[in-house]
Amino acid sequence: MISPEIAETLLRAVAVLNIILCFLEVNAMLYPLARFGLSLLLASFGAIALLPEASLAVKFADGRTAFEAAPRIVGTFSPHTTRNAETTYYFTLYVPENAGESLKALRIEQLPNVETRVLRDNTLKAFQGTPLARADNVPLAAIGGPDDPGEISIVFEQPIQPGQTVTVGIEPNRNPRTENFYQYSLTAFPDGSMGIGLPLGITRILVNGD
Repeated sequence: MISPEIAETLLRAVAVLNIILCFLEVNAMLYPLARFGLSLLLASFGAIALLPEASLAVKFADGRTAFEAAPRIVGTFSPHTTRNAETTYYFTLYVPENAGESLKALRIEQLPNVETRVLRDNTLKAFQGTPLARADNVPLAAIGGPDDPGEISIVFEQPIQPGQTVTVGIEPNRNPRTENFYQYSLTAFPDGSMGIGLPLGITRILVNGD
């Protein structure tokens, strides 16, 4: 039985390594090797590898909560990809059945690029399902974030339960004027006042020419 301190350290380390695996996945040769190596590393500490299909059960006596299996990024969608166009960015997540905790909050942050888009919090909406298979609206309890215009935090009024898919839509102040892939990192927070944020990885939105 590992201590809560070691478990928390492993949880955060694996979250970072999961992001690395997302990049390596584009290389069919490197990804299996990296995945196998990560599994061996965590097994040596008596833990279970937190890979996209696996889980790591973490319980804390002080009231902190953590996911047992990470929510997954289903996809990112923008109906208008041309430069300087008005559009909505949609971020879709799936909370797996074995997540162990429901999804209470989500942080979206644009990574550094040639331009930073202002994510307008007064345009934010959430609903169950995907942009092409939309279901019931999901009420929001709070919206906010730091002064960074490329970052926003969303708190759901009712946590998203394991087995459910949720989409968050938000309008930028138009698409960037420069053609590029614009990357966003997503961090999920489980239900509870002391939920530990879990980085889910990086997704991207393409902005192209006219």
